Amino acid sequence: MTAMRALASERRLLILEWLKDPQAHFRPQIDGDLVKDGVCGVLIAEKLGVSQPTVSEHLKVLSQAGLLRAKRIKQWTFYRRDEARIRVPSAEINCVIRELRFPTLGGSWSDTVTCGGDAIEYASVGIDRRSPRHPRRRSDRRLS
Repeated sequence: MTAMRALASERRLLILEWLKDPQAHFRPQIDGDLVKDGVCGVLIAEKLGVSQPTVSEHLKVLSQAGLLRAKRIKQWTFYRRDEARIRVPSAEINCVIRELRFPTLGGSWSDTVTCGGDAIEYASVGIDRRSPRHPRRRSDRRLS
């Protein structure tokens, strides 16, 4: 579930997109190969237009989710995508989207969906099952 939370930020999605093809998105760096070693955090901060502490937080979240691999060279940290780990949340996201499009028949709405044996809570990935496609039922409304 950490991976899905990590993907909830537009900036983190941009970073992952840029790291797909680092030679096309980043200037050459002095230490480390853009493809083999990854991209220096400083270059990612420059491209994103944020401070180094801000990009460090985004990179930390992506690394903790297992979507990036970090490598230290001298005093710099280089980041590259972990393609095998990126495929796992993609399958989970597709499962949630499929469930939102074609909800399970049976009457009541659930706050979770089961994907590959794991129960995913909609609230934990920022999805409100009742909006706008699933409006609140009359019994859910507060009395004023």
